[in-house]
Amino acid sequence: MSLIQKTFESSDKIKNGRNQTRILAHTVAEVGELAEEIVIANGFSYKQPGEDGIVGEAVDVIICALDMIHQTDPTVTEEDLEKIAIRKLAKWEAKTRSA
Repeated sequence: MSLIQKTFESSDKIKNGRNQTRILAHTVAEVGELAEEIVIANGFSYKQPGEDGIVGEAVDVIICALDMIHQTDPTVTEEDLEKIAIRKLAKWEAKTRSA
């Protein structure tokens, strides 16, 4: 089972009344934790790295984003996301070529 499938499955199991606003708030908190880990890793903080580090915090952000997608549209499949991502990546790459 893929990360996307596992995340969608977990999302279905969690019944805590969350909505897009609550998921967004949690995502922003996770992005803040990721930013802090990056600052620490680059020597701009007196703090020590957290247990999860940059990779773990980035995964938390990914999980939050997948939860948002699934809560917004439970019919979206992994294949749908791949098609969207391929289109978005091509756009991303095109922007970097023109910079």
